[in-house]
Amino acid sequence: MLIAAAVPVALAAWGASALVDRRPSAPPARRGRWWSHAVAGALAALFAAAAARVLQGPLSWVPFAYLAVAGVAMARIDLHELRLPDRLVLPAYPLTAVCFAAAAVGEGQWMALGRAAGGGVLLWGLYRLLRALRPGELGRGDVKLAGVLGAQLAWLGWGAWWAGAMLGFVLFAVVGIITLRSQRTSWRARRAFGPYMLAGELAVVSGLALVS
Repeated sequence: MLIAAAVPVALAAWGASALVDRRPSAPPARRGRWWSHAVAGALAALFAAAAARVLQGPLSWVPFAYLAVAGVAMARIDLHELRLPDRLVLPAYPLTAVCFAAAAVGEGQWMALGRAAGGGVLLWGLYRLLRALRPGELGRGDVKLAGVLGAQLAWLGWGAWWAGAMLGFVLFAVVGIITLRSQRTSWRARRAFGPYMLAGELAVVSGLALVS
């Protein structure tokens, strides 16, 4: 089951990573680095396999699989262009809603569905508030992605929601301190936040898979 879940997601993520680098706006120095696509595929496979181990059925797994693949493209674009494209983020909303609702009906996971709805709204609201308080530090794409991540994390439980929500900020701060000490950036420099949000969910799902 885990291999069947991981292999197609890994291949799809590899392809998504390669397509991102083939865009005209992609930095020329990034093109042709096959190893970076391999790493992206491996991380996506890890996420998909961990989600398959943690979740109770295939219906609820589909939105996580989409995020594993689309998240690769989101992260790469955000790192280079400081934006999260709507065409990648927004489809996750109806997909997550439909699959979670189907899982609730078919598998009886009504409590998880309620948590997902509440968690999505709460994390979206938190990011919306932070963006209003500190304009320019969070993008609109970050706010939109927060709703999806909040729903998926809350589906796994409120503990997972809190951990995933906090880990994104923690990872962002740790990497910021490291790059600042190495004099590669300054505190005022704007940095992509989306990859750290995605990494937070990856860490939580992987951790749950290890203890389950």
